[in-house]
Amino acid sequence: ALVLAFGLGGVAPAADAPDAPNPQLTAENYRDGQLGDQSGDLRIGELDIAVDLNGSMAQTTVTVQFDNPTDRELEGDFTLDLPAGSLITGYALDVEGALRPGVLIGAPKARAVYEDKVRAGVDPGVAEVTRTNAFRTRVFPILPGRGRTIRLSFVTALSADQPYVLPLVTGQKIGKGRVDVTARGAEPPIVTFPGGRPVTIGVARDGVMRFGTTWKDEALDGALTITDVRPDNAITLSRHMGGDAVFDIVDSLPPPPAADRPRTVRVLWDRSLSRRDDDLTRERDLLHRYLAATRPERIDLVSFASDAPSRQSFTDPADLDTALAAVTYRGATALTGVMDRAEADVCLLFTDGNLTLDAWSIERQRCVLIAVSTAPDANAARLAGIARRSGGIHIDLAGADPAKAAQRVAGVKRRIVEITAADGRPLDAIVLEETADRFRILGRADLTGDVLVRLNGGGVRRYSPAPGTPRRHDAAGVYWGVRQIADAEVSDRPDTDRLVGLARRWSVATPVASFIVLETMEDYADAGIEPPASVGKAALAEYRELADERRKDEREEKANRLDDLITAWDDQKQWWNTRFPPVRPDRGRKAGGRAE
Repeated sequence: ALVLAFGLGGVAPAADAPDAPNPQLTAENYRDGQLGDQSGDLRIGELDIAVDLNGSMAQTTVTVQFDNPTDRELEGDFTLDLPAGSLITGYALDVEGALRPGVLIGAPKARAVYEDKVRAGVDPGVAEVTRTNAFRTRVFPILPGRGRTIRLSFVTALSADQPYVLPLVTGQKIGKGRVDVTARGAEPPIVTFPGGRPVTIGVARDGVMRFGTTWKDEALDGALTITDVRPDNAITLSRHMGGDAVFDIVDSLPPPPAADRPRTVRVLWDRSLSRRDDDLTRERDLLHRYLAATRPERIDLVSFASDAPSRQSFTDPADLDTALAAVTYRGATALTGVMDRAEADVCLLFTDGNLTLDAWSIERQRCVLIAVSTAPDANAARLAGIARRSGGIHIDLAGADPAKAAQRVAGVKRRIVEITAADGRPLDAIVLEETADRFRILGRADLTGDVLVRLNGGGVRRYSPAPGTPRRHDAAGVYWGVRQIADAEVSDRPDTDRLVGLARRWSVATPVASFIVLETMEDYADAGIEPPASVGKAALAEYRELADERRKDEREEKANRLDDLITAWDDQKQWWNTRFPPVRPDRGRKAGGRAE
């Protein structure tokens, strides 16, 4: 069995300079538990990376072959840091020579099924997105002289300050590899391959541009980067694998009026114990830059943990920074009494989003709420949902320039008032990003006409999609789906079944939904999990026959269990109603218990 369990938040943070190996493959001798030689026992025999751009969205497929040149069965442990903001959309493992895609189920069930198969002696393997949102998989067995192959799919939303950066630094040589980047438009993006490798560029008659490079028996040192992506049209249409057409609008905004500065700013500062490892200096730097740019009349500080919130007010940002520098971090994280809908123009919430104490739900605040995090394990989906309720955004400061991030915070003005079809009908749309100088909107496409965006202060933008059928590309639809999931999760007691259903609907791994791959149809039937359609009609028929047998056995067991319970109850009643002869004491013993 192989499980892909998604960690907190579901979004990969930005990768800093590629110091550590990426991807990284280590070996373990599964039979005796001894770690193998990391540089030699296993190697990456083949690495294939394909990136497909559609507008400002990227869809990536990574295929990796693990080779085992030893004479022992080994377990492989493979890790890959992803580009900033990436979402996992698929995982596959080779089974009997063919790649079998995983299916999405609830994360607890996925973990339980995997552990059950391990205990039963079935080939163990597990894949997950770690708490730092790096992709990790463990696969067994990797047989001597043979290998195993995995395939990972993820999507990435690109912007001017968040380009596509996939670190590629390998300590050992890779047998052979290939990178292909496909783009469309009048102007090519800037594509850089690791180590300044030669780039092959081809342009097809339909305007499709292809960038590629290959290598053999070489180590990589650098990154695959894609910058300066400029779509032909501000609106791009695509069709998700589920059939939904989605539009993606990326456009500029004029500078906001100078008089639009906030008079009151409220700083909500998480001082729980888990925050000690966050980049607090970077957070204070962002706050300093923002306050210097906006110059509010009053600054309210609300610091919170598991005790009662502490409140202070300042007029000088320097005094606020002094107070933050003196904060002591202890206790759990609770929002009780923090979100009190106080009068403020802007609220800045500094936290990792991992709320560990008390029931909570977030109502729409009177202020525009911006959530800021620097923790690698921050719950980005939850923070985005909390901010979105009050017209704000979440900023992952761990991978952003504080100066640019401060500009983004200052630019959040609720400037987009309405999104409609040409005839005035409201469209099912969301504002994915809104900064001082640009915005990004996703929505279900109305293929009958234009999209109108009404701005605060007057003015309407009209967007006309290119004619023709939207091309198949999952990225925009996945980000749309993740937003629906995040909105449904903004509570301490979200409906898990609904969240898993939404994850399946949009084919994306989340904190509550994991991909799982099983070996045989019997494994799927035992777990009560329908296999992917790609296994073929014969295998699906076998699964359904086995599943029917399991359901029949369960019904019989349930009926027999009731009969057994009734029999046991009757036996109990009979025992209580039976008159047993009294037990007479042994007169041959004294009171002390010894025989005379």
